[in-house]
Amino acid sequence: MPSKFLVRYCEKENDFRLMCDLTVRSWSLSGPRQTMHVGDLYWRFLRDVEGYRTNLFPMWFDRQGHLLAYAQFDPPSVCDMLVHPDHRGGALEDQMLEWAEERSEQELSALGKSGGVTAPCLDNELGRRKILQQRGFHEKGQQFIHFFRSLDQPTIKKVIASGYQVRSMRDQNEFLQTVETSRELHGRNRLGPARYKRMLGSGGFTPEQDVVALDSEGRIVAACIWWLDEFNKVGKLEPLGCHPDHRRKGLATAVIAESLLRLRSRGAESVVVCTNSKSTAAIRCYESCGFTRVVTDCSFFKPVIHESE
Repeated sequence: MPSKFLVRYCEKENDFRLMCDLTVRSWSLSGPRQTMHVGDLYWRFLRDVEGYRTNLFPMWFDRQGHLLAYAQFDPPSVCDMLVHPDHRGGALEDQMLEWAEERSEQELSALGKSGGVTAPCLDNELGRRKILQQRGFHEKGQQFIHFFRSLDQPTIKKVIASGYQVRSMRDQNEFLQTVETSRELHGRNRLGPARYKRMLGSGGFTPEQDVVALDSEGRIVAACIWWLDEFNKVGKLEPLGCHPDHRRKGLATAVIAESLLRLRSRGAESVVVCTNSKSTAAIRCYESCGFTRVVTDCSFFKPVIHESE
């Protein structure tokens, strides 16, 4: 019996817009218990600098051509998924996981490695959890905690050590001058000049969204990029990091506070952020800034190539 879902890879810029639209519409139905924000999509989709990584973003449509879901594959074995709420926990997710298993097996075989595929499941997604278990996945133990904060809460007070300043990146030229000094910040190790230029040309990112803390020598020692879903009036902070040598100086809190001010000035009513459950310092920082835990994202793993194969 043929599948009632059609799958193909993202082929053009308009496909990216379709994925953005699905992400926004799904958020309007799920709220902060949906982990994929349109900012995540921009950040991940623009990761490659040579063009759209079409073979990493499969898209699933119904027979009428409506986009129902997409996946983001991080070679060789990690697959994230966004599924419209009406199709979660059913045949569509089962088909998507089958695709992920096959793709992971291809990638690992090409590398001559053993291993498996990793897929996410929220603690409230009982339907997906059942499908994962039926397909032979087991929980890895790795978890990501998603936080939420209303912007109706009092403004965060910024108190930073002497010698630092917090502001937005001025332009691409300033980024080029400081790119090497920000490599050790979380998420920015893959943010080179070509990728930054591509982000600026995407229509969804400006230097103002890149809030940075600089030391007395002009080096970036903390940074936070904010994204805005204008329809749902919700912001996302991703990535966010502080250099190990400059922690406990109020810098992470300061770039968060400045980002929230800018989001609120553009109509945002709430903001979300995520971190690994083992990142105790980040968790303390977010909670001290008024964020509360909303949902936990668990990783499930299934071997697809064993060492003996």
